[in-house]
Amino acid sequence: GAVSLLDVASAGLGVSCSLWWLAARRASYAWVLQDTFGMCLCVLFLNVIKLNSLRVAAMLLSMAFCYDIFFVFLSPYFFEESIMVKVATGKGPSKDADYCEKYPADDDCQSTQLPMLLMLPRFGEVGGGYTMLGLGDIVLPGLLVSFAARYDAAAAAAHGTRLPKYFLLMVAGYAAGLAMANVAVAVFQLGQPALLYLVPCTLGVFLLYARSEGTLPMFWRGPP
Repeated sequence: GAVSLLDVASAGLGVSCSLWWLAARRASYAWVLQDTFGMCLCVLFLNVIKLNSLRVAAMLLSMAFCYDIFFVFLSPYFFEESIMVKVATGKGPSKDADYCEKYPADDDCQSTQLPMLLMLPRFGEVGGGYTMLGLGDIVLPGLLVSFAARYDAAAAAAHGTRLPKYFLLMVAGYAAGLAMANVAVAVFQLGQPALLYLVPCTLGVFLLYARSEGTLPMFWRGPP
């Protein structure tokens, strides 16, 4: 189709912000840029990709659940380090440990965080650092949340205004799963596969509730 002025302006803004992040990725405020990019990408993904049945959601989230657990907990037994943690945190320092211990502020001693996760500084901790959440841990359960929201909207349109119970249930389940993941990180002092907690609290809860409501076969098949 025709390219509008808004398309050109949006592309220019996106490229400019990307170059800004690339130049300032080690600045103290870089996490704001990265999180903005990440949230925009998640919104775009969920707006474009939509599930048409609970069966697809169950297959996708079950595979992602196993994948996440393997690459966080089991990959060190095969590759000597956690592949998922390594990929998420980016490449390590290019200088050796002794040099970086003496000159920790050197740019070559800073790890490069890949723009594939959300980061939030730990403001209350003396050691600093960041709390991180991968974009996959947002968009994959988000597909199920979006599915629930679309069903509630369709049901409200067909039967009049009603409480979006499936959507609210999924939001509450996601919040509970994320809270459990953060508690596990604090208790074990070890990076956790967020989907280990998010999938049972979203998909598992959806399946149980839909079964209790008698709507599971309808959700499982999807629309005709």
